[in-house]
Amino acid sequence: MGDVHAMRLVGGHPAVDFVNTLGGRRDRPDDEYLHAYGDLVVWSERTGLIDSELTGTLTRAAEHRPQPAATALEAALRLRGHVDAILRATLAGRSPRTVDLESVRRAEVDALAHAALSPHFDWTWTSTALERPLWPLAHAVLDLLRDKRLDRLGECERCRWLFVDTSANRSRRWCSMDACGAVEKMRRHRARH
Repeated sequence: MGDVHAMRLVGGHPAVDFVNTLGGRRDRPDDEYLHAYGDLVVWSERTGLIDSELTGTLTRAAEHRPQPAATALEAALRLRGHVDAILRATLAGRSPRTVDLESVRRAEVDALAHAALSPHFDWTWTSTALERPLWPLAHAVLDLLRDKRLDRLGECERCRWLFVDTSANRSRRWCSMDACGAVEKMRRHRARH
């Protein structure tokens, strides 16, 4: 059981870090970081998708409206599954499934339906609806999928976390040298001795 407050943000993009909110082994993801709506809000603030003032507002609203908050969390988890499938298909050199692309399209349409265009030509959201964390997230997902850096997407050799490899020679192998990289180095050290 992961703690969203302590989760490492190593993906290199909010959409990748969103997929990483489900961790664990490649063959058996079992390390969930989004246990409750409040975790989604905290994660959204940590990744810069919402600010601390909105975090407080949404947290208080969720306490008074637990069922709509749970529904918003369920929508986020469904979106995460679709984004995960798209990114893993991309890693495998396959075309994403239509159902996954359609889910991202619907999330972006919903996000834009609630957005305003700023004078700097950025999308902004001012609503305090419980779905609010999903809107900049959906836009970040689409931003990643259109980004040329998507060809630098990688998967940790030890766990299921993904990352955008920004190393000069594209040699990143671990989600983090402090986590899986260190474990693997220790394993190799023990094997040699």
